[in-house]
Amino acid sequence: MTSRTISRTCASGLLLALLLLQPAAPASAFVLGSATLQGTLSHPRWQSGSFPISFEMNDRSLDLLPNLASDSAPDAAIMAAMRAWALAPIELQLMGKSSTTDARKDGINLITFADTPTNRDVVGNFWAWTSTWWVGRTRQWQITEADTVFNPQRRFATDLTPDRRDIQDMLTHELGHALGLEHSPIAAATMYPFGAAGQTLARTLTPDDHAGLSTLYHLAAGATGEITGQVQVGAGKPVFGAHVVAIDGDGIARVGALTDREGAFALSFLPAGDYQVYVEPLDGPMTPANLPTSYYGDPQHPVLTQFRTQFVGGNAAPTPVRVTAGEATPLINSITVDTVAPRLNPRFIAWSPDGNSFSDSNNLPLQISAGDSAYLVIVGEGLQQATAAGCRISGNDVTLDTNLPERGTTSKGLPYMILPLSVRAGATLGGRSLYVSGNGERAAFTGCLEVAPPP
Repeated sequence: MTSRTISRTCASGLLLALLLLQPAAPASAFVLGSATLQGTLSHPRWQSGSFPISFEMNDRSLDLLPNLASDSAPDAAIMAAMRAWALAPIELQLMGKSSTTDARKDGINLITFADTPTNRDVVGNFWAWTSTWWVGRTRQWQITEADTVFNPQRRFATDLTPDRRDIQDMLTHELGHALGLEHSPIAAATMYPFGAAGQTLARTLTPDDHAGLSTLYHLAAGATGEITGQVQVGAGKPVFGAHVVAIDGDGIARVGALTDREGAFALSFLPAGDYQVYVEPLDGPMTPANLPTSYYGDPQHPVLTQFRTQFVGGNAAPTPVRVTAGEATPLINSITVDTVAPRLNPRFIAWSPDGNSFSDSNNLPLQISAGDSAYLVIVGEGLQQATAAGCRISGNDVTLDTNLPERGTTSKGLPYMILPLSVRAGATLGGRSLYVSGNGERAAFTGCLEVAPPP
């Protein structure tokens, strides 16, 4: 029997440093933890008999946890985060309090807010940190313990205080790591690697998160199908680490896939219907640095990030790909990308209060309620070459008014554009992609706009 201790680093909490010694099968954008065991690729997960997985919270009283707002209810927030991942037979439960305060391998699945030297060392400067421990049995790594540390020097709350990180939002993301999932490049996904104070978007799983969990634990596909294919450069060379995305008829970024070292991908757990499919480079906000570094950071197999976004059927008039329940739809032709460096790259978005100014831009997704309107700020390289008419949101529920855009340059020298945006009152909820076009090129910020229920 082989054992392994796992440490992680990431922007919002953590990212496994993995050892991967052979090419993977077609991967998904909900990136699974991966490592070889006895020469066989394994995606670490809890064994089926482990459920429900029991966690304990440190027993420090709130008055001894100054990083928590005084009226916080962490127990309720923890249980709510656990319910988000309840997809039979997957079940997590909070079993009470533990006198243990430090994250370490001790047989206890611990969630701790305690300010101790050990926890400070573990979490560093990140919002939170999750460590998992594996045991290797019969060519399968099995997770045996998971501990999550909330940074004792960061501020947390459960009352939606804007300048504090929401415990439920943060922990829902961390529990995905505890179950064996890695980061997703889809900005609306719970497993997206970036987060901020006041955010609650990660409380609710997206289809991409569900697909990741279902794939890792071999759950029934139900009435879904998949799209398979390959991404290559013009000479037939496979593209490794490209992000392939399926957008449904409502414009929702349903599932993404990262190509493996053979350029292959599989977009799984897709309901029957027509999809727009495109491939984009991991050139920001998410980059290969947010992925398992021993696999995606292997200099012998570099991830290709210098290519331009390409839609199936062509950027000018994409061809829909039909998915049939219970079947795989292979793309007849490989998606061939142009390895010329992209000129367009929307990196940040924000809201403008008046259509003329804004005080912040970020790499986080934005939320807006169905039926609302606002001014959308788009910031990124090449926008001075893009046309306002070439900016749009996937689907037909969200409209941009491109008649009189406000243009300018940020203090950091990046061009920006401000456009009025409106959401149809009956809009389907979910994360949309932003598309920007100009000079024969098209780029995307996948899942960056989340349509939420009316307040």
